[in-house]
Amino acid sequence: LDAAIDAAERAGVPLVVVGASRTAAGGAVHPLGALPRPEALRWIAAAAALVSTSREEGAPTAVREARALGVPVVAVKAGDIARWAATDPGISVTGDDVRAIAGRLRQLVDTSERPRYADAASDATSSITPRRPR
Repeated sequence: LDAAIDAAERAGVPLVVVGASRTAAGGAVHPLGALPRPEALRWIAAAAALVSTSREEGAPTAVREARALGVPVVAVKAGDIARWAATDPGISVTGDDVRAIAGRLRQLVDTSERPRYADAASDATSSITPRRPR
């Protein structure tokens, strides 16, 4: 989470943190805490981008949800994210460098790329949605 906060500050964009967190509000950081799923999804849908800096999640649900909603994702390489990014132009894998995360985040906020990523989302999410074994 620290990398996401640092990247947002460097990019000069506000960061809304959804989920259980001890993050203190300040500057451009707005922690919302744990929310009911429908409300969390509304926040994700309204975002210019979702930032995922967890290196420990194998298949982050928030990334799948963001892409299903057409929201572009900036993420560090972890778990399945790099494989998903290979088929989904709406997922940018930046590595661990805060400057790279901030640069990509700034590009997404400054440009009109979101509609292109929204169009690609429905095709791409079919390959990253978990399927139940039969």
